[in-house]
Amino acid sequence: MLDSTARSLTSELWESSELYRNAVTELREAANTMKLDPNIAERLKVPKRALIVSVPIRLDDGIIRVFEGYRVQHNMTLGPGKGGIRFH
Repeated sequence: MLDSTARSLTSELWESSELYRNAVTELREAANTMKLDPNIAERLKVPKRALIVSVPIRLDDGIIRVFEGYRVQHNMTLGPGKGGIRFH
């Protein structure tokens, strides 16, 4: 369980992201279209778990760029998720 400081920081990170805001807009439209319970739609706005990684890559010209990667899970009822990028 996240403490209140970590939860607040996580919420601030998500809410400052344009990609996140676009996804929430799409979620809201889909939820309205399918008449989804507002409590469920609210729960889906923030993932239960998020992994944010920074991956430094040296480009062909020698410059190093750092890319961010995200992996989120909204529900872990069925156990750990499978698929996607492997972190080895």
